[in-house]
Amino acid sequence: DGSDAWRCLDVVDILRRGGVGVLPTETGYGLVTLLESREGLERILRMKGQEHCKKPLSLLCADLKTVDKYCYGINQRVFKKLKKNLPGPYTFILPASTALPKMIFLDSGPVVAP
Repeated sequence: DGSDAWRCLDVVDILRRGGVGVLPTETGYGLVTLLESREGLERILRMKGQEHCKKPLSLLCADLKTVDKYCYGINQRVFKKLKKNLPGPYTFILPASTALPKMIFLDSGPVVAP
């Protein structure tokens, strides 16, 4: 019902100031920040030792609507696979849309793994 949402206020404040958090997922732990936080994204790249090699980052999406916003060309077949398997211990590599911040894009072309 959201009555304990206040417990997350400190975390939200840290993320809004460019902070990085750690979240458990079905396949391990992930470093997280706000997508629009350049400082947070740069911190994650530094923490992973990837500030120069620009390896792809995973994008955690709250729902399929968000996947559709940040991924390009989701056809019906792909949508059905996503709907069937998510949430779950899977990573899907999908082409990124231009709705993502430019620093997310790789030299070889953008990819997103929701």
